[in-house]
Amino acid sequence: ELAEIKKLIARLTKITNSKAEQLKVVREELLEVRNKFRTRRLTTIVGSLAEIEHNPYEAANGSKRGYLVCGVRGELRFISKVQFLNAAGRMKPTVLNEVVKEQVYVDKNVQAYAFTDKGNCLRINTNNLDETRYGDKGISVFDLAPDAAMDERCVKLLVFGEQDAEKEIYFFTRNGMVKKSLVGEYVINKSFYQAIVLKDDDEVINVEVREPDTNIVMISADGNVLNVPHEEFGVTGRRTGGVIGMALEDG
Repeated sequence: ELAEIKKLIARLTKITNSKAEQLKVVREELLEVRNKFRTRRLTTIVGSLAEIEHNPYEAANGSKRGYLVCGVRGELRFISKVQFLNAAGRMKPTVLNEVVKEQVYVDKNVQAYAFTDKGNCLRINTNNLDETRYGDKGISVFDLAPDAAMDERCVKLLVFGEQDAEKEIYFFTRNGMVKKSLVGEYVINKSFYQAIVLKDDDEVINVEVREPDTNIVMISADGNVLNVPHEEFGVTGRRTGGVIGMALEDG
């Protein structure tokens, strides 16, 4: 046993004193790992992020088709097309769960996004949502995105396809701020992320994609109206705040 210990000490001393011996050990251990785990590499090493090819719309190709609905409380539901059309045509809302604030139809050609009052965006895969009936209780943003605030709610549902990347998207806040960006800024490889920078006392109240031959009309609570051409606002990136669209009095 003592002889074996002396032999090991001699070997380790030789490795410690020789760079060539150290490289030899590394080579042997790498070969051992390669032989033990012969699974083909599932990742690709790239020099920069620019080399990564990612199509953010591919996730939509396997999505369930149907209506994604936002209720008045900002909760979300997924309803089959047949169920939604049948119920919407014959039901008069009697409880809050039956009141629809926003609705979009999701199919394999588009990806659904929910924009929240806290200034975030939630990319929604309808395969992760259970099908519900028209009047069922919805699911909260927090339940779908653990990083969201517990009281965070959806204020706008939109669907985007590849053809929409260069369209203009506008954010409107309670304090009269307006932000203009391009849709492509929000089609990224994340499921929950910041869409606009807000001040602590502000919140998003609406999000809209620009329609041809339109202006922006803002109406304050005290009845003032402002009609603004789209060209008055400059395009900014995703993680930015807005500019003053309408100066509001305190309160």
